[in-house]
Amino acid sequence: MRFIHWIYLSLILAAAPLQAEPPPAALKPPQKTQTTSPDKTAVQRLAFIGLHGGIFDILKRYEDDYQLQLDYFTDEQLTSGTVDFTPYQIVFFQHVRGQDRDHYRKLISSGRKQNPNLRIISISGLAEKHLPLLTQQGIIEHDEELKSYYGSSPENLRRFLLYVNVKYLKQSGTVLPAETVDRLTGLYHPDHEGMFKETQEFLKWSKQQGKEINNTPRVVIAVHSTHLAFQQPKVVDALIRQFEKKGILAVAMIDGGPDFETNIFQFKPEAVVHTCHSRESTTFREKLGVPHLHSIFFRKQSIKEWQNNLEGIAANEMALHVISQELLGAIEPQIGSGTLHGGGSPEAFTPIEERINHLADRTLNWTRLARTPNAEKKIAVVYYDREMGKAELMRGSATGMFMNGPRSLINVLNRMKNDGYSLSRVPQDEDELIELMQKQGRQIGVWAPGVLDRLARSGNAVLIPVAAYNKWLEEKVPPKQREAIIKHWGPPPGKFLVWEDVGEKFIVVPRIDLGNVILLPQPLRGEAHDTSLVHNKLVPPPHNYLATYFWLQEGFTADAMIHFGTHGTEFLLPGKPVGLSSSDWSDMIMGAIPNINPWIINNLGESSPVRRRAYATLINHLVPPSVNAELSDELLNLHNDIDKWVILEEGALKEKFRTSITDQFLKANLHQDLRLPLEENQLLTPKQIEQVLEYMHDIHNETTPVSLHVLGEAPPRNLMLPWIVTCLGKRFRDALNEVVTVPPEEALNPGDKQKYLRKKSEEIVTLLLDQGFSPHEAVQSVVEKPLTDILPEKVTKGLALTQTLDEAFTHTHNEVDNLLAALNGKYISPGPGNSPDRNPAVVPTGRNMYLVNPEEVPSRPSWQIGKQLVDQLLAQHLKDKGHYPEKIAFTLNSFATFQDYGVMEAQILYLMGVEPVWDERNLVAELKLIPAAELGRPRVDVFISALGYYRDMLPTRMRLIDKAIRLVASQNEPNNIIYQNSQQVKAELEQQGVKPEKAERLSRARIFGSPPGQFGSAGYYYLVERSGEWDTREELLNTYLSFSRHVYTDGIWGEDAPETYNRQIQGTEVLIRSWSDRTRSPLSNKYDWYKGGSLSLAIKHLTGKEPEWFFSDVRDPDQASMVNAEDALRKDYRVRLFNRKWIEGMMKEGYAGADQIAVHVSNTMGWKIMRENSVTDETWNEIVDTYIRDKRNLNIKEWFESENPFAYQEVTEILLESARKEYWKPSPETLQEVAIEYAKSVVRHGEGGGLRGGGNKKLEAFVEKVLSAPGSKELDTLLASYQKKSRESVTTQEPKPNQITQKENQNIEQQISQTEQVEGNELMPAEEKPEQAAPEQYLPWVLLLILACGTLVVVGFWAGRGIPSK
Repeated sequence: MRFIHWIYLSLILAAAPLQAEPPPAALKPPQKTQTTSPDKTAVQRLAFIGLHGGIFDILKRYEDDYQLQLDYFTDEQLTSGTVDFTPYQIVFFQHVRGQDRDHYRKLISSGRKQNPNLRIISISGLAEKHLPLLTQQGIIEHDEELKSYYGSSPENLRRFLLYVNVKYLKQSGTVLPAETVDRLTGLYHPDHEGMFKETQEFLKWSKQQGKEINNTPRVVIAVHSTHLAFQQPKVVDALIRQFEKKGILAVAMIDGGPDFETNIFQFKPEAVVHTCHSRESTTFREKLGVPHLHSIFFRKQSIKEWQNNLEGIAANEMALHVISQELLGAIEPQIGSGTLHGGGSPEAFTPIEERINHLADRTLNWTRLARTPNAEKKIAVVYYDREMGKAELMRGSATGMFMNGPRSLINVLNRMKNDGYSLSRVPQDEDELIELMQKQGRQIGVWAPGVLDRLARSGNAVLIPVAAYNKWLEEKVPPKQREAIIKHWGPPPGKFLVWEDVGEKFIVVPRIDLGNVILLPQPLRGEAHDTSLVHNKLVPPPHNYLATYFWLQEGFTADAMIHFGTHGTEFLLPGKPVGLSSSDWSDMIMGAIPNINPWIINNLGESSPVRRRAYATLINHLVPPSVNAELSDELLNLHNDIDKWVILEEGALKEKFRTSITDQFLKANLHQDLRLPLEENQLLTPKQIEQVLEYMHDIHNETTPVSLHVLGEAPPRNLMLPWIVTCLGKRFRDALNEVVTVPPEEALNPGDKQKYLRKKSEEIVTLLLDQGFSPHEAVQSVVEKPLTDILPEKVTKGLALTQTLDEAFTHTHNEVDNLLAALNGKYISPGPGNSPDRNPAVVPTGRNMYLVNPEEVPSRPSWQIGKQLVDQLLAQHLKDKGHYPEKIAFTLNSFATFQDYGVMEAQILYLMGVEPVWDERNLVAELKLIPAAELGRPRVDVFISALGYYRDMLPTRMRLIDKAIRLVASQNEPNNIIYQNSQQVKAELEQQGVKPEKAERLSRARIFGSPPGQFGSAGYYYLVERSGEWDTREELLNTYLSFSRHVYTDGIWGEDAPETYNRQIQGTEVLIRSWSDRTRSPLSNKYDWYKGGSLSLAIKHLTGKEPEWFFSDVRDPDQASMVNAEDALRKDYRVRLFNRKWIEGMMKEGYAGADQIAVHVSNTMGWKIMRENSVTDETWNEIVDTYIRDKRNLNIKEWFESENPFAYQEVTEILLESARKEYWKPSPETLQEVAIEYAKSVVRHGEGGGLRGGGNKKLEAFVEKVLSAPGSKELDTLLASYQKKSRESVTTQEPKPNQITQKENQNIEQQISQTEQVEGNELMPAEEKPEQAAPEQYLPWVLLLILACGTLVVVGFWAGRGIPSK
């Protein structure tokens, strides 16, 4: 009985909350000693804010010694309105949350009003930075002496209270100076009493303890002394213990100072794990040369709250742990610990065992990359098959498609072969690579079971038995998430890429096996196959998606994976934005495999989530050069005629030229571009001809990429030199004009002048960089008059920048070098992102990209540009409409924000009459209202769509905008439309039964977006592409609105609020979207019509009026302007899709270039869907003339046939689908011509598949109808061949016993045997089912278990009544 009683008590103790373990001997608090004799007075009250975890508990131990009452205010209490500073003699601040400064001010103000003797003392000096006005007024005091006591040891915390008691509370006693002996330095291990002073001492001790020190991985845990002493001792211990379990020699080192650097270099770790923010230099990290990972902590939420919601870590925690550390090249922001109570509680951090283990596993795999010979490494290269077609393999996203994927991958594979990786073969060139991908490395839609059947039987694919996948699913996916995937996609194996043979089902993983390196296409989200779930939210990835990544972990056992290019969907799965848990899908699929991602340098908006959610180490790469567009053939002829017309004397010949100019003007449809309709037989006036000439100069001077980037290769000189001139910008050309005289005939208008100056700039740059001229000689060579000895300062600086850029571009090989360095487990130096024309410091590339600090948004220059653009827009609107707009809509765009530093945010604020307030560090956390009289115009209301990444990557900026809206909405002043609209919405919501307090909050809300945890909507994204599955724009819009109406305002963050959305959108007259990058354009950038266009469609649907749409064109800040979206689009066709220079450039890019053309045609359809009048029939006809009829004599069809026939097929498919949906109304002859081209392509090459055409029965029927011309034997033959070829994708072989070849059997057995390598229970081959015990076999065990439990309960009852133990 005693034994049972002991067991029962042990169970009670085990179930009880864990008590704090005693700290290491060196850290134990001293015995309480009575240093003073406390006066017999009332207890004095002190309050603390923002202390390190664990410190308040130590302080609390001594409060009775000094007759003090110590209280701690958590962040949650401070923001809840329940705190009162009045009863306290002193309130001490250590850390200060920037987002809570308004609460601090209010509390301090009310506390001092009630208690004039209240003192506010800053321990750290941080409060002064966040509350400068209160500091200037002397309200916040700083005592430097207090810092010496704080955070070094428990004894010094006791002396801290003694110091305060004597100095501030005027109690008797003697102040003791802070002890310095207890400050922690050196190395720490939990099994050793005290600290090691140096590395050799630790290594000697480790060897004595029997630890392996020579042939084992080494990891350093870097920790602040305060954290080791108070805040994170358990976390450090847990990390060391977990590393040791995995065979790693691990030690903690106090970071900072020369001793740290000396010790860490002597230790020679293969990885460093930081437990808090680091202040090391990148120079130090480059010298050390190993990855720096992070164990991050959180305190706003409790551990339980964090585990059960999608919020992730707080904005201030993200700034501390993630943003600041990415500047130093940190990777892997992994959760390691949190607090049990949350709310900013003062407790020490508790390690989260599962996350500690996860971090240790990922760290271990980075060390393995450093230790494993290349010949033994197994690398998985994941590329993109975005539309499950044969035309777009390896294309990146709309923001990342400017890398020539096939050529880049060939470069990397050849380099890997040279570096000793075991590749059984390397494709000879891009043609062989693409052929392999089309045959065996492509995702296959559910509409093509025949294609899947042939792939599965080929022996080239991985066939995962359902039993193996089920085991992985149970091991890796928590129960709640398993329920979600089954709810959405059915029980395993689902229905996507599932092949059945002889009654057994397999998940098919397409791949190309090159030995120890495999290539495989990333699986698509389930919504790409099945659009029936488009209205669902937080949709998990389908079974085949998980199976692919699980097989990489457990079947292939990859040492590393490369997501090749920008970008995939691995970081877009539902879950927390930062600080993931094991229940977040991205965390599950990444497992413990290091992830390396070549990333285009100007995609800043998505670089954060891929680093933070998919744990990617980024290797940034160049964008293609942006050069002058020049003019297409017909416009060049027109320009030449205008040049002749200009110099002719008045007379018949000049009039004849005017007639010719007018004819060409009309034939080129320039009357649409310039909105110059002419009556029949009317000629252009001289003024109109000048307008046409200026427009053509604008087109000529537009910049555009005419190539694609190849990873590791610098641009060719013929493109690089003009690109360098682009990077110098208008500012350089204007400065050059001070020494270069522009002839009058070259300065007919501003565009003409800029054209001439650019030409001269290119000549100078060529002489400087390629001919060895000095800057002065180069400039002198292009001007007639002698120069002075000194060039204008801006010219000198520009030419110096030219040389810097040219030198930086020679290091483009770093892109491949550092990709391979990352595969060797090396540290990748950080570098900024953006395009070189916006920030020359982004080159050389090949660095681990970081972003601007969001707290700097909007910057001062961006504020000025934003104001300028708003004034321009409002003045034009007033001129055209006779009134100011009442409401303007925006799509918050993190891509633009990180590139232009907040022009869009500045526009939003200035429209409402609110101004940012910058502190001494140029951070923006405060706002002020611009008085109505000073503003000089009415305030303008806003409506904001915040889909995408903005909410999660720029949370403080979103709250800043919300704060500005609420500020203006509360101002009851004349003509304040924002206040008036809010009052009206409030009244309407209350009438609908909404409670007044909530109605008040919702009435001031103007920001709406996706639900928390969701990044846009994959369902909507794919539905737009799957145009055969919807018939009207309203069907699309209903899907868009189903996920877009979650409101984001203070107190209601992320709640679905459709009625508020529908009401707040009313009155919207204008839509604004930012255009901040030269590489992307309205026609090339899908996100413009997808996001901006969808919002435009929603406004039109809900208000009955389509808004005017403008781009804020800030590609060159010196030429910033507001441009009409349709005007920008029409110009873009002339710059890209219909421009010989651009077309010839794409033709040089082979397969990928052909795909680029198809993308631009596809985007034409996207614009037409969203903005009915944005694309005319003339545009569609020009596509036919250029790419079907080859009017420019480029042999374009032959080129398509040679390089990428499926891209040509896609162009014809888009034309036909647009005609079917009546977006284009071609003549019957043209329609039949296109249908014939499409059908011939299908007959010759087979269906390309893809989202738009795959399974599109409506399109198939439409094509058959067009081809069914009576009396044409040729068409009848073509139609029959087309129908036969179309059936091939759905035709499968009849399953027969033993039909699978020996090779295929071996393939399946190989996959099963590979799954058996998984640790844990042995995986059984699918066809071998283990014997199941009969139910009666378990009966005795069940009865015994019940009896034991009953005995424990009875004994526990008597134990509770006090039965003696003896």
